[in-house]
Amino acid sequence: RKLLEEGHHVLIFSQTRKMLNLIQEAILLEGYNFLRIDGTTKIAE
Repeated sequence: RKLLEEGHHVLIFSQTRKMLNLIQEAILLEGYNFLRIDGTTKIAE
């Protein structure tokens, strides 16, 4: 949280989409903006 308040960006890596789903839920609950890129993301996106 402190990093975001100071204007930093955060990059999160995970080997599984299941873990990304859990992280995404937590990020949404906190009200943060995020961009998710995983193996299902189309090139045009």
